[in-house]
Amino acid sequence: MQLAVLAGDFLLSRACITLASLKNTEVVSLIATAVEHLVTGETMQMSTSAEQRSSMDYYLQKTYYKTASLISNSCKSIALLTGQTAEVSMLAYEYGKNLKIEALTSQVMDLQEENHHRKMVKEQLQSQINDMAAMFNELPQSQFPPPPN
Repeated sequence: MQLAVLAGDFLLSRACITLASLKNTEVVSLIATAVEHLVTGETMQMSTSAEQRSSMDYYLQKTYYKTASLISNSCKSIALLTGQTAEVSMLAYEYGKNLKIEALTSQVMDLQEENHHRKMVKEQLQSQINDMAAMFNELPQSQFPPPPN
């Protein structure tokens, strides 16, 4: 565990050095904000109460911090580094943010579809069990061996 933490610290320091070499303070600030949001999101996930777990607003905020912030701020950073206008940079940011939200929507829809499929399979199995029980009850008792003494 300790080695993993040190490796993560090393990678983060190398990323910071590379980021600083870009000599663009706005991009450095955007990525630093995304890293701060990652930590905030992880903290939110580790300390979530039962009430918060059932809140869609809380879930979306946590998800933004954990992943969408990195994607959206990275998209905006790319736009800034390629010399795009402020308007295009904000559009890039919104694209990155919505990209993650769309991915979440797809995951939720997949889970709902999977749950629906499980429910249908359960209903089919229950129906088959009921049919077998009905057929078993209709068999004449003489087809079964006598119970042991």
